[in-house]
Amino acid sequence: MHRLRLAVALSALALLSVPQLAAQQVEPLQKSDIIRLLTGTTYTKAEVAGIVRQSCLSFSPTERDRADFQSLGADDAVMSAIDGCTRQPAGAEVQLSMDRRIFSASVGDTVRIPATVTRSGSGVSGLRLRLVGSAAIRGGAGSDAVEFSDAAGSVSFEVPVGTSAATYNMTVDADVALGGPRAVTLRVSGAVATQASAAPDPLPLVSEQEPASFRVEVRDRFGNPVSGASVTVRAGSETGAVVFSGTSGSAGELEGQVAASTLGGANRLVIMTGSTVLGFAGIARPAARAVSLLAISGERQQGDFGETLPEPLVVEVTDADGRPSADVEVRFSAVNGAVEPGLTRTDADGRAETRVTMGSAGAETTVTATVGDIVRTVSFHITQGGMTVAATEAALLEAARMLSAGDYEGARGLYGQVVEADPSNLGAAVGVAESYSVEGRYDEAVESYRAVLRTSPSRRDAQAGMARASLAAGNAAEAARWFDLALSQDRTDVDAFVGLGDARTRLGQREQARTAYEQALLLDPGNEGARRGLDRLSENPSLVEGDVWGGYTDDNGRDPGFRWAELRAYPGKGLDLWLAIDNALNFRHPYLVRGQDDIEAFYGGIGLSYGENRAHRTSFEIGRRKEPVNGTVQTTWTLDQTIGFASGSWLRLGGWLGHWWDRDDWVVFAETGVPAGPVVVKPVVSYGDYFGSGLTGIPEGVPGRAPAKELRVGLHVSYDPATGVGVEPGVAYGNTDSDASEELSGSLWDATLGLWYRFSDSVALKSFFQYQAPPGLPSFWRIGLGLELGVSRTN
Repeated sequence: MHRLRLAVALSALALLSVPQLAAQQVEPLQKSDIIRLLTGTTYTKAEVAGIVRQSCLSFSPTERDRADFQSLGADDAVMSAIDGCTRQPAGAEVQLSMDRRIFSASVGDTVRIPATVTRSGSGVSGLRLRLVGSAAIRGGAGSDAVEFSDAAGSVSFEVPVGTSAATYNMTVDADVALGGPRAVTLRVSGAVATQASAAPDPLPLVSEQEPASFRVEVRDRFGNPVSGASVTVRAGSETGAVVFSGTSGSAGELEGQVAASTLGGANRLVIMTGSTVLGFAGIARPAARAVSLLAISGERQQGDFGETLPEPLVVEVTDADGRPSADVEVRFSAVNGAVEPGLTRTDADGRAETRVTMGSAGAETTVTATVGDIVRTVSFHITQGGMTVAATEAALLEAARMLSAGDYEGARGLYGQVVEADPSNLGAAVGVAESYSVEGRYDEAVESYRAVLRTSPSRRDAQAGMARASLAAGNAAEAARWFDLALSQDRTDVDAFVGLGDARTRLGQREQARTAYEQALLLDPGNEGARRGLDRLSENPSLVEGDVWGGYTDDNGRDPGFRWAELRAYPGKGLDLWLAIDNALNFRHPYLVRGQDDIEAFYGGIGLSYGENRAHRTSFEIGRRKEPVNGTVQTTWTLDQTIGFASGSWLRLGGWLGHWWDRDDWVVFAETGVPAGPVVVKPVVSYGDYFGSGLTGIPEGVPGRAPAKELRVGLHVSYDPATGVGVEPGVAYGNTDSDASEELSGSLWDATLGLWYRFSDSVALKSFFQYQAPPGLPSFWRIGLGLELGVSRTN
């Protein structure tokens, strides 16, 4: 059954026209179908490629399959079609569907290519799709077409088909994996015939009896060959005798014979299609009585692109005695321009003339006059607004030199002259904007760049300049948008990545900024701007932060009230300082909490972050803790070292020492952080010999200060977004060995929960809850509510 369907599909491909074929839906090809197509003799490789694009595949080729296809003769076009039609894995979430995958158009047209994206049968809206390969269309938009799907999942690419007859193979792509065939073929054919050329021109006639071979090439307005055009060649004029006629072939050519007897006295041929003149060709006859050919007037003119010069070019032909040679054939031809007429004869004074039309490119139009073997050439400078191409180029070079030398006004004046002469010269317009920007007149620079981008929105140097000027003017959001647009055209622009990082940093988008700086360093590992940007990002986003907490601990005999305050300063260069007042929440030293906690303490410390991205940190803290039972004071010292790794993980090692009047307490601890997607997993461990702060509820007969050795292990999981809800739950288990009483030895269980809402880098509302069941002591809980405020760092 499948072979029958394949046969029907192949027959349809062979018999239907392109528009009919594009509308058909045929069965996907199996591997055996590809093999039969490659080993058979019915289809060319180009036709096989077209069949593959139209039908696509029912399987995903392996590397072995690809090698087999190539060994059977599959060329680049066939392999490209196979790659474009390879189906995504069945698990792909978003499906692409198209009613047609082959489109036809004539040069100069715009073709509409519709598609639909669905997920589980429903349209996917807002998905960015790109028609990869449409940037290669010669004379087209110059970049891949990009569209966003609507609420129904529909999208329509509007693609200018360009100016060249060709076949383009493209692929629909998206920011997510797409299921279904994605290949698209665009076939561009020539338009109607508008011009023709002849060879040889002029046509040499040796004698009246011997005809000469003549070849005509017919092209459309873009220079593409036009096949199937009905062509008539007439003698002398549009109504002259028919010399020969025919239909152009696939290359736009046809050949014929021209006999002198059919020309009469005509000295040119007129090439026509219907009533439209496509071009002219001369008739070469022997030049009599001509030994000298001179341009006598009209040779010192210049004109703008495409302009017909006001005065004709006049040449004079003389014989060996210096007398005018009348009725001598003169042929005029032009390079980068046009002449009319191209073939004429001298008058009684030996003079002939032609009108010169300037070309549309280059610096000059060259006209050649030929009489027999005598050739004379005259050049005319092409201008734009009165400035020659050479003068324009010189002005632009001088303006660039003045700009680099700091003469902003002078450079702007020269750029302005070029713009006044040629408003389409956007390079000069960009120079005007750049002169404002480097001078520091950013608002004027932005307006000048905006004027350029209104004319040419995709001009990349204007996009990048607009981004830099907007950033300097303080508009980081606008700068980021233009840097993104400039980078969409060139992902190798290091300066644009650095600028994008600077803009994202000012917007507080730290992770996006980091990504931009890191991409710049991938392209240029020594780029100082990117390194400085990453260094800034490694600093705390706040310059100063402060926390104030209220809270309550059950069974400690005190009412709810003030419990914690901390002030942190980040002066820069990786340095941080802090001062804290603790009234029972014990945030800085949680491993010391064993039993109901009523310690009052003061802490102060200094930290230094260093290394790449400031991933390493060393800190030192001193403190004073007061026991509430009898007012005994303890002096504390804490030293810790954090080691950061390239993966984003870190390891913190430290030790705490507390000195009472009669003994020293100590704890060593370790904590690590391992990123796992959006969360950080933080195992902790501590071991120490210390009194603890469980100073109430001690069993009868046990001293109020009860030292013990304890090993404690725990696990915390933290989720801390830049804004929004953050959470950090934690659990811990401890094994305690009391020096004072067996009743105080045993297992300790501890659970904590931190929950907060972060409004920005510098404002957050926080809460904290802890429950602990220590050995030999009453279990207890405590709860706190805090507010964090900060002063953001100016980047």
